[in-house]
Amino acid sequence: MPSLVTGAPPALLNDTVTQSPVVQAMDLGIIVPLSAVAGVTLWRGRGLGYLLAGLVLTKAITMGPALISMGVFLTAAGMPVAPPMWVFAVLVTILGAYFAWRYLTALR
Repeated sequence: MPSLVTGAPPALLNDTVTQSPVVQAMDLGIIVPLSAVAGVTLWRGRGLGYLLAGLVLTKAITMGPALISMGVFLTAAGMPVAPPMWVFAVLVTILGAYFAWRYLTALR
């Protein structure tokens, strides 16, 4: 919240390697709204929800290993990687695979 009041970027961003906010913009502008729409339409039992859920789960399954790979290469290059990033990447991979399995076994 201090960043909202002062207008300065959060201190966490000072530790990031990325100089452009393309990834953050894509995550917040496309992935998060798509996930929300998928969840709501799936909850309502609409066909679009089943389609979007498959897309979101596929994104989760591919994003997890990509984040793990990024962390491995950053570590190999001598750059620090925050421990929460590792936890998040592993959780995304495991949960994405679990829910994709449930999703695919429930389709008829």
